[in-house]
Amino acid sequence: MPPTTDDQTSDLGPSPDSLLSREDWKRRIEEARKRAALARRDWQLNAPLRMLAPDPPEKIATQRVLSDDTLQPGDIVSTDKGLFLFRGRSGADGQTADFVPIARR
Repeated sequence: MPPTTDDQTSDLGPSPDSLLSREDWKRRIEEARKRAALARRDWQLNAPLRMLAPDPPEKIATQRVLSDDTLQPGDIVSTDKGLFLFRGRSGADGQTADFVPIARR
């Protein structure tokens, strides 16, 4: 016959927490509240460290155009650093883009 829940609880014995005095229990609750308050304050103080500033649109557009795989040799692209002439792909992997700045007149 399987044990009933009453049999199971009597086998386990009393919980160590049930043997605490009222004063000890209150002290543990107060310590937990202090730890929670410190954690909240730490979270609020470090909030600026967690926030990453988004890249400016110019930088995003520059990254996008410089990594564009549809560029053909002779294409001119506009970046946040000026105009560049795309000369083609180079390197052992054939994936490195070659750009030359276009001088201002």
